[in-house]
Amino acid sequence: LAVERLRELRTNVQFARNAHGQHPRVIAVTSPSPQDGRSTTAIDLAAAFAEAGHSVVLVDGDLVKPELPQLLDLDTAALRQADAKGFSTLLAGQHDLSESLIEVPGSRVALLPAGPVPSVRRDLWGDQRTSRVLELLRGHFEYVIIDTPPLTKYTDGAVPAALGDGALVLGRIGPTKTSALRKGVTVLQTAHATVLGVVATCEPGHRRELSA
Repeated sequence: LAVERLRELRTNVQFARNAHGQHPRVIAVTSPSPQDGRSTTAIDLAAAFAEAGHSVVLVDGDLVKPELPQLLDLDTAALRQADAKGFSTLLAGQHDLSESLIEVPGSRVALLPAGPVPSVRRDLWGDQRTSRVLELLRGHFEYVIIDTPPLTKYTDGAVPAALGDGALVLGRIGPTKTSALRKGVTVLQTAHATVLGVVATCEPGHRRELSA
């Protein structure tokens, strides 16, 4: 059932339209609170697009507490690479895209890890820097799935959502309060980001493995 729901989400995203009437390809996965399932949903959505034959890059845009390399069970060498270079160094112009990507074993998904966590994120999230990187990724991949930090604590997720094609907003059944969800949507609307849809997630469970 979970796999079918994920494929249904993939289909809904494919047929959604952003504020410009375009089908979304650069998609931020965000939520109002921690533990809403952003990272696992981003992983599984990327896998679902890859399963359908699309080229996909999964971006760890959480420059506060990045978790994708650990969730993907990367080996030691890949974890070291993820700590040294990635989205943050790409935004800063320190590395090229080709040397920043990591292939996820057993899948058709490429990972762009967060890279070193910056002490001051505001400088990295400048519109021009982020736009340049997102357009670079758009030119190399059919779908760009971006994991972000929680909106009620940090507004980082609103930047790629506004400069990309929109955001999927997650809420976990039970723990996520309506007031927090409204606040998260307001953050996105203030940034003029398109809300592509709201996704209800269940209690945490074992993440499905990525498959081609």
